[in-house]
Amino acid sequence: LYHVADPYQTGDRFTAGYVLIAFLIAVLPSLWGIIRGGMDFVRGRSMEVSGLLLANAAMIPVLPLSSGGQLGGLLRFIPGLTLSFLFYGALTEHRRMLLYSWVWLGLAVIAILA
Repeated sequence: LYHVADPYQTGDRFTAGYVLIAFLIAVLPSLWGIIRGGMDFVRGRSMEVSGLLLANAAMIPVLPLSSGGQLGGLLRFIPGLTLSFLFYGALTEHRRMLLYSWVWLGLAVIAILA
């Protein structure tokens, strides 16, 4: 019989690693993007890049389980989120965001290679 390994039944080590990677490269940045984009709109500093950041960041928490419940499905949304963060950081000259983007891009490469 051909057995396909279910990623949710491969052990606690895989699940903990998945949760950590997904949190660091998708959930945490998307929550920050929602807060930052929302603050820009509330303060009246709405730019096109704020809308881009808010739209891309708002997609991650509302993903269906078929897309967001697996690391491969979640990784499909990371390039758009990454680009929106880099555009926002560059146009608003947000230094901390641009410095942390290197860490974020490195984590995304590790997730793709894993």
